[in-house]
Formats: sequence, structure tokens, C-alpha cells
Amino acid sequence: MNTEKYTVSLFGMDRKQYSKDEILTVWEECANREYQESKIYVTVLVDVKLLLCGEKRGCDLYEEAYVITSVRNPVEGVDSTLFFEALKRVIAHFRSMLGNPCMTIGKEQIEFYYFIQR
Repeated sequence: MNTEKYTVSLFGMDRKQYSKDEILTVWEECANREYQESKIYVTVLVDVKLLLCGEKRGCDLYEEAYVITSVRNPVEGVDSTLFFEALKRVIAHFRSMLGNPCMTIGKEQIEFYYFIQR
């Protein structure tokens, strides 16, 4: 099945203030809020990566970045436009709760295969 994969990268955050668990808790709160309003739940994978940006860009040699990946599951029947709008609302609220850190969003068209346990 064809679908979309979204990759959100957050960086420039205080490492001491936000742990991976805190990031997950904030995302869950934002995603639950969106679900209550639109009935679309934005499921994600969260990874902690190291961002190498260099002194010429005015940052430390490296910093932690959170990479959040979401794939719209076409089996759930949510239209791609509606899903993207829901994702953007979750991200806006999420980012606001974290003090508006630097962020990028990427979108890819992918082949998606979905298997369930039986």
C-alpha cells in the first residue's frame, strides 16, 4: 500500500530539562487531545540521536536531537490530508509545550505493509 511517512526532528533543546520519557509524555498528551477533537490518533516512534552541527553554526560540537517518525496507516482509513492536518496540530501543541525548539518536518511517499499477530 502507498502511504506517507513523516519525520520530525527537534533540536536546540535543553538536555537537562527534557528526557526521552518527558518527550513521550508530552507527545502522548498532545496526541490524546487531538484524538478527542478529531478521532485521529497520531502514533509515533521516538528516537534520540546526536546532531553534529559544528561551531560555524554557533552550536556545540554535537547536541541531542529527537527524531519523531509517524506513518499514516492506510488500513485505518484516514484520508492523507486529514491525517497531515491532525499531525500538524499535534506538532504545534507539542512544540509549544516544549518552548518552541528548532524543528524540521520531512514527508516521504512509501510502500507500507501491515501485519498483525494471529
